[in-house]
Amino acid sequence: ASLDASSARAGAPWRLRLDGRGRNLQIGMAELDRLLGKSPRLQLAGALNNGRIEVERGELTGAQGRASAKGLIEPEGRLRLALDWNARGPFAVGPVEIAGNMKGNGALTGTLAQPRADLRANFDRIDIAALQLTQADLVLSFRKGADSSDGRIAITSASNYGPARASGNFFLGGPRIRISDLDLDAGGVTAQGAVALSDRIPSSADLSFTARPGAFLTAGTAQGRIRLTEGGGSEAAILAVNGRNLRFAGSTVIVRNLELQGRGTLERLPFDLTLDVGGATPVQFNGDGVYSRQGQANSVTLNGAGRVREVAFSTRNPAVVALSGDGRVVRLDLAVGGGVLLGELRQDSRATLLQADLTSVDLGSVAPDLRGRVTGKVALRGAGADLSGSANVTLENVRSVDAPQGLAVDGVINAMLVGDQLRIQANTHTDGTVAASANADVTLPVEASAAPFRLAIARTRNMAGTVSIQGQVQPIWDLFLGGERSLSGQVDGQATLAGTLNAPRINGRLNIAQGAFRDNATGLRLTEVTLNSRFDDTTALIQTFTAKDGAGGSIAGDGRIGLRQGSGSSFQLNLTRFRIIDNDLAEARASGPITVTRAAAGDIRLVGQIDIDEATIRANPPGSTGIVGMDVIEVNKPGGDDAEAEDVGRPARGPIIGMDIQIRSPGGDIRIVGRGLNVEMGVNARVQGSIAQPQLTGTARVVRGDYEFAGKRFIFDDRGTVSLSTDPARIRLNLSATREDPALTATIRVTGTAARPEIALTSTPALPQDEILAQVLFGRSASQLSGFEAAQLAAGVASLAGGGGFDVIGNLRELAGLDRLSFGGEASSLTVAGGRYITDDVYLEIIGGGEGGAAVNVEWQVRRNLAISSKFGGQGDASLSIRWRRQSRPPGARNADSRPNRGN
Repeated sequence: ASLDASSARAGAPWRLRLDGRGRNLQIGMAELDRLLGKSPRLQLAGALNNGRIEVERGELTGAQGRASAKGLIEPEGRLRLALDWNARGPFAVGPVEIAGNMKGNGALTGTLAQPRADLRANFDRIDIAALQLTQADLVLSFRKGADSSDGRIAITSASNYGPARASGNFFLGGPRIRISDLDLDAGGVTAQGAVALSDRIPSSADLSFTARPGAFLTAGTAQGRIRLTEGGGSEAAILAVNGRNLRFAGSTVIVRNLELQGRGTLERLPFDLTLDVGGATPVQFNGDGVYSRQGQANSVTLNGAGRVREVAFSTRNPAVVALSGDGRVVRLDLAVGGGVLLGELRQDSRATLLQADLTSVDLGSVAPDLRGRVTGKVALRGAGADLSGSANVTLENVRSVDAPQGLAVDGVINAMLVGDQLRIQANTHTDGTVAASANADVTLPVEASAAPFRLAIARTRNMAGTVSIQGQVQPIWDLFLGGERSLSGQVDGQATLAGTLNAPRINGRLNIAQGAFRDNATGLRLTEVTLNSRFDDTTALIQTFTAKDGAGGSIAGDGRIGLRQGSGSSFQLNLTRFRIIDNDLAEARASGPITVTRAAAGDIRLVGQIDIDEATIRANPPGSTGIVGMDVIEVNKPGGDDAEAEDVGRPARGPIIGMDIQIRSPGGDIRIVGRGLNVEMGVNARVQGSIAQPQLTGTARVVRGDYEFAGKRFIFDDRGTVSLSTDPARIRLNLSATREDPALTATIRVTGTAARPEIALTSTPALPQDEILAQVLFGRSASQLSGFEAAQLAAGVASLAGGGGFDVIGNLRELAGLDRLSFGGEASSLTVAGGRYITDDVYLEIIGGGEGGAAVNVEWQVRRNLAISSKFGGQGDASLSIRWRRQSRPPGARNADSRPNRGN
């Protein structure tokens, strides 16, 4: 170091200049040692004036940071210095670590003997897992505290889960960082206590906490105390944790109940555990265990019983999980579903040993879609890049979960892993009245290593093998490809396999006779299925394929299908009045050709153009109430909100087949019925996506039809359209229907989406909606209605306001099977009128009640503006009336026959 001092004259302040460098400097605070390095540089410039040092410029430059100071060093060593600093990350003090560069300011106070540094930094954003801190204010105080701490850290900020704060005293000596007087409230978690960090991982703690939905939980609450401290005493370690309906961020698993209670030491901590986990694989466990730690070795033993899905299990001997360094050991001895499972895993950075013995174990505990029992042994062992092993498994009464007991299959599977090849030999057969057998001997290329453990099929290397299947295909199909689709029939198949999984070469045959296929999702059904096919290396030749739909329709095809990615296909299916949809929502028949193609990536697609022969779509499917749904936000829902991507059902099995099919129906062969609708439409649409997840686009146009609202008939305008989609929220409506009455012309206009339609009622001349309805329903003003008629009017207005929701009169009319239903008169002389259209133009109505007794009314709509009505009363009275209306046409408009339901 060099020091220069000068004074202009006697009694004048001394000018001071210092320039020094450290050599192998080490303070003992790990973070400060990292920032300063071994050779920091200190530069000072100032003056000595009346016993105090005026620091005009002070700068400390280290390996990873810089700090500058300006201020006073007063007599007796008192410090009053303003600081400015920056540092290169990662910057870690206590539990906070921030990557990148930082800068801030602060103050150096106290005395030379006991200095205190208060540093402050502001950050636009700090990410801690899912917690995003914004506008964060970080304060670090380096000072000796009354508890011998080296300083205090505090952070306050906004976040994506509300305000966040944390503070505590830190101790920097030794290999660990300790935090005492911790007070945290961030991301839905509050915690108080103390924690020690080793490599920023908690090594001991004494915390009380509460967790609620936020950055780390998406649902549920948890609270408790965790004390894991070293030293003696019977309560050096305490676990007291309970939680309800927990769903952790990023997980679809719901922990419905968690209770963990334990007291002891880190060397031996007994505990009781109750666990109930929901989701796709529900697990329940109730038992006890012991945690122990000896140096770097940690172990947990468990005793108890529970269930995996519906399968019960219990520990015959304690289950063990042990960790030491990079090594781990897991041992299981379980009674599972009436059988026994013995398992052991030993693994470290050099080798892997895996053994499992199953004796009559319920297969549902291993594969949720299967039922039956499995007995066998699996063994894998190796070191480094070498991994070898074998498996010998016997299957008994195995079937799909939704298959009847009579379709169960027995079988044997043997596998041998040697080097980079996995040979699988399997044979299955049925012993019941349904005869079927399947055999396979296949050698697959694999990528295998013991450390790190890896076992995967190499899809681009050559394979070899033979497969065969004879007899009834249903039990084999249900076992491997069941679910929403079923296939039965007599099958005769045999093939040799070569090539790679991405580019297979197959030679052999596959024939099916007396077959039947059904897809429950679409209602597609095939009967009398016949298939004769041959496989010639890279091509499947479909010699004959025929089937019927069980209702007069048929499908037939032949051609070639390329088995390699990008290979050509010429297989074409011809539909003849074939029923393509048959479920609660719709029925449809179609004719036309469909070609099977393969894309460059190898995906199979159905491409073609078909014409709809006839179709019926039900606007009021079974189970529908007609009540408009409401948007509801559930607060504190048990188990939390449903995960968007979560599929709690069984995953779809079987091949994924894409589609690109044009659908046409220009002649109005599609009828939509229900909820007052009786309309024929022409469609020009396109179906893409896959069979399991179709995507519909296109347009449907009105050809003819009517809409029944509140017991009155409205005629659809043939200019109406519907933009089609698979999602009801994206089906756009643009429809209008008109009713001509003597007093006015009423029009119902339907817009919005199928999920949320918007219905508006207008008239010529223009009237309010309640007046329009009064004229349409009763032929007079709303002010002239009786009490019962006013109630009908209110129900009609509510139905319009609710987007066509719960219509009392409409539902009664549909229940009675009538086209019109109306009520009139006062309570003392109530009349009920109901009727049906005999033809498009002739309406027959029966009237009962009232002072005049029963009556029959026949109405003939000759033209849109001309109607003849004849009424016969029960007391011998009769009447004939003619209604005629004249409306001026706009200049240039032409005459047209606008009778209801007449085609153009």
